[in-house]
Amino acid sequence: MKTFFISLNNFNEWIEALKSDFKIFLPYSKDAKYIISSPALRYEFNSYRVSVPTLKNVLFTAREKVAPEYETKKGKNIVFGLKSCDMASLPVLDFIFLNGAFVDPLYKENRDNTVVVSSDCIDSLESCFCTLVGNNPYPEKYFDINLSPLDDGYLVNIASEKGEKAISAKLLVQPSKDHLKEVELNRAKIKGHVSGQVVKQGFNVITNPQKAVMDNFTSPVWEEAAKTCVECGGCNLVCPTCHCFILSEHNFDKYRQYDACQYKGFALVAGGGNPRKKLFQRLRNRYEKKFDFFQKNINLNGCTGCSRCIQACIGKIDMREVMKKLVNK
Repeated sequence: MKTFFISLNNFNEWIEALKSDFKIFLPYSKDAKYIISSPALRYEFNSYRVSVPTLKNVLFTAREKVAPEYETKKGKNIVFGLKSCDMASLPVLDFIFLNGAFVDPLYKENRDNTVVVSSDCIDSLESCFCTLVGNNPYPEKYFDINLSPLDDGYLVNIASEKGEKAISAKLLVQPSKDHLKEVELNRAKIKGHVSGQVVKQGFNVITNPQKAVMDNFTSPVWEEAAKTCVECGGCNLVCPTCHCFILSEHNFDKYRQYDACQYKGFALVAGGGNPRKKLFQRLRNRYEKKFDFFQKNINLNGCTGCSRCIQACIGKIDMREVMKKLVNK
């Protein structure tokens, strides 16, 4: 990994230069939320994660044609405003779409043609819980470029060849010791803030999510939690790691689009059989997949602690509260 410093003026010059070669996604604030837009309206450093999992939306789009000829994505993308919780989704999505017996050509094309620019958090939402699932509020891997905000610019970490090609060396200089120290202090501060928030809210009892789920697989907590679920699938659709899809045909063309394990027909098989007929079983399946399946297969949690599912849920189901009740049964 290579580390540099870029001034604010040079950073703005870089953003402008990118527009000729990339479809650029930039964060900005709107209605007390951070969102990412392309065509980019303006760049505004986002203190915490954006509202929707834009990285997944770029790499694995909500609806796309897959047959008889799939839709190729022309040109290159560069996505800013991504946080550690977004970076933690990449090994999960790569495991599903790249590392199996079949490599998904659509995902691979998007992955190869997308430069991922992450950045450190300097604040958090009350619902954020990345430290609870083993992550930090600043990216440490999986990015092409990471930006750590400083008083007079950004510390730039470049971790890939794609990242090197995307930024001009003439805009970069070696960081000073003061720059490195400032980033170190900022990271310690935000980690302490998020960890302290988790403790204050009483969720620090969830020390082993996998054990909490699997040791309490028959707990009445699941049925209690499912009482307010309306099967909208919002939690799945906004989640940066949820990847299930359904195929459909329109005028002899086949499309795939996001699916959700909360839907009653999700697990339906030929002949009408359904291993998860009851809503609480479908809700429980989501937790099992996040905290047991991915732990067993790639030694990672399928939940990144982004809390988007908490904010999206019409039924006010809080994953942290469900897990806490399992632990304190």
